[in-house]
Amino acid sequence: MAVLIGALAVASAPAAHARPARPQKAARLPAYGTLWITATFLGSISRYAPPTANISQTAVATISGSNTTLDDPNGLAIDHQGRLWVANSSANSIVVFAANANGNATPVITIAGSKTGLNQPIAVALTQRGDVWVANDGVNTIVEFSAGAQGNVAPIRTIAGSNTALSDLSGIAVSPEGTRVWVSEYRSRSQTPSLNEYAGSAHGDAKPLVQISGPDTKLNDPNGITVGVDGNDPTTVNYVAGSSGLLRFAPGARGDAKPTVVSGFNTGIELPVLQALDAVGDIWVPSAENSEVARFGPTAHGNAVPERLFLDRTSNPGSIAVFMAPPSAPRAVHAKATTKKLHLTWSTPKVKGGGILGYQVRDRKKSGHWKVVKTTTKPSYTKSHPHKGFSYDVIAFNEAGYSTASSSIRP
Repeated sequence: MAVLIGALAVASAPAAHARPARPQKAARLPAYGTLWITATFLGSISRYAPPTANISQTAVATISGSNTTLDDPNGLAIDHQGRLWVANSSANSIVVFAANANGNATPVITIAGSKTGLNQPIAVALTQRGDVWVANDGVNTIVEFSAGAQGNVAPIRTIAGSNTALSDLSGIAVSPEGTRVWVSEYRSRSQTPSLNEYAGSAHGDAKPLVQISGPDTKLNDPNGITVGVDGNDPTTVNYVAGSSGLLRFAPGARGDAKPTVVSGFNTGIELPVLQALDAVGDIWVPSAENSEVARFGPTAHGNAVPERLFLDRTSNPGSIAVFMAPPSAPRAVHAKATTKKLHLTWSTPKVKGGGILGYQVRDRKKSGHWKVVKTTTKPSYTKSHPHKGFSYDVIAFNEAGYSTASSSIRP
């Protein structure tokens, strides 16, 4: 049986149209692209500076010791204050460490106790608002804690029961706004492995909205799961001796769907454990067999050659998390209008959070509701339809989530 490690979903600021809570001193945050990686057999977690490709890397900090309460640390997530959230499996707890934690550090937050429902938590994921989702491998349940939860506190949501199809959990991911939740299930030999999606509002004995499973999926022993900013493009890694690989499913995939497969000698993937998604959609895959981390671009497929990070003392790397954040709002929105055409331009956000994937242009008429009229990768938008009486704004996004809206403009 493979060693099972949880999954990463990076997000923990307010929802897309709310004003995000910013740390008071941004200089204390780690650099974007900073990595945290668990050492499976050492019971420790090490921090690495944003890596340069294809070089050996030395940890800049390692959390280890009796004060940490770490006991079989599995899935990781990082919030936008740079704090590290850990699914502490054998201690039946979620522990959180400060962004600058090092050595025998004491957690700044612990969620544990009889009310929590935590039982061998294998993975943890965060929404932009700061809600905490946990996959419990010990009892096959999914629980959600409200932002700010700590101590022996009951979850605000529990998904459990025979209709849920939850079994042998190995990872969890959540869309930035918390509307969609995915889990990966490795399943026993007598059962079929799957990826399941649930509504973020699901509670109790809820059936999955989507299940990806079947021979064409290539799922064998999926360890962990990530999803993009829309929560609708799941990616997992197969932990299979001799044929491990990365599986990406297209948006809207369901049933016996065929994935894009990254596998082969050139990939360097040997017994992968947890993959992480960064701000520009690259996938980071640690390999327990060779103490390496491979980075694949969003279009990688087949026997692709990745960028490689060679680790120093981290024996059998497990979970990995990448520090990133949603971008700040686009700046300097400008409108040039004639009676027949509107041309909007804007400047890129000051804070990119590790990278920008695109922009949403919204409009509304008078005091109506904002609606998205265009999604684009370019900092401009042209409209040939009538625009009199409309206001416009722009939102930036990356894999960590959405910015607040720019200042609105009425041509």
